[in-house]
Amino acid sequence: MLALPRILATMFVAMALPLTLVAQADSSTPPRSPEELAERYRRAHAARNVQTIKGLFYWGASTERTRALVASFIEQDVSNAVRSVSVVALDSSDRPRYTHDGVTYRTTLPPTAKLRIDFVPRSTRGGTYKSEQTYYFIGARNGEYWLVTAEPAPPR
Repeated sequence: MLALPRILATMFVAMALPLTLVAQADSSTPPRSPEELAERYRRAHAARNVQTIKGLFYWGASTERTRALVASFIEQDVSNAVRSVSVVALDSSDRPRYTHDGVTYRTTLPPTAKLRIDFVPRSTRGGTYKSEQTYYFIGARNGEYWLVTAEPAPPR
């Protein structure tokens, strides 16, 4: 086995260190724009990294049931190839507050936009899905951008 000269080995370590620091900064600091959030989602999806995608969520006071449901959606989504990831505006049909089984829910942060994930058409069980998307609300807190989910709303 060849041994690298000490100077060459030191150069490899010195060159790799900035890459390690960038990777750590990328994953340990929240995104500072909706577009950065979209890019992080795209990279995590390409790597099929469910944990990293879950780390892009602001969970707030979401219930364990909600967290499990979101995790199952993420698991389903990472099995599909992505065509595009984009940030889109909210529209009048968006409902950041709803009631289910007598419990009122709201988003964990007020929505500012939506993340739209378009998937590559696929065929399964004899059918073809020509247009498949997932949407997540995006919220902001202290200049940081997060995907948001539902949490029980406090009584009014």
